[in-house]
Amino acid sequence: MTHYHDKTCVHYKVKQNKVTNAQSRMAAATEAVKSFIKTYSGRFNENSKETTTDNLNLGRWVCLVLFNETGGVLNGGWLDVSNKDAYQKATDTSKWKAEEGTNLDCGLKLADDQLKQDAVKNIGNSLKNVVVLTDGKPTYYLGKVSHSWQSDITIGNTYYKVKHNGKSCDENTFQNTKNSATDLKQNASVYTVCFGASGE
Repeated sequence: MTHYHDKTCVHYKVKQNKVTNAQSRMAAATEAVKSFIKTYSGRFNENSKETTTDNLNLGRWVCLVLFNETGGVLNGGWLDVSNKDAYQKATDTSKWKAEEGTNLDCGLKLADDQLKQDAVKNIGNSLKNVVVLTDGKPTYYLGKVSHSWQSDITIGNTYYKVKHNGKSCDENTFQNTKNSATDLKQNASVYTVCFGASGE
């Protein structure tokens, strides 16, 4: 078994209690999202104390996108996390869970579509950032279809069918995901963090 925590780390004992690698990686990704939103929100001081209960309206826009088999956009899209209710929505990860398969292609396409939404479309591309947190390699991708009744998911005005087996990454999955990442990089800076990929 590969351990992702040093024996002196407080999380090491959790790992020894039969927590799977997938659970550990998902927990790490979830905490990273929450920590980023907390810092980015402007609601907390350097000691992690919330400085106000008021809405700050700073325009600290965050959109959370899932990329399991069919993906999805959480909380209806963009949230200004400098505002209390939006912050609480964005950091409520109680229903997040790792499911079999990773449709990173879908997540990248959804992120690209969200960057065209009214809340952020007038922000310059150099100020737009996408942070991709994943715990696995892509195992699904989206193939275009011509009619809505053939599709599993619609993004913008395009219909897609989920392709591949959800268990491995083949050449088509890799190429489609790579193409979507290239398209997304035309509209934003893209940063990736992969949990549990040491040595891969």
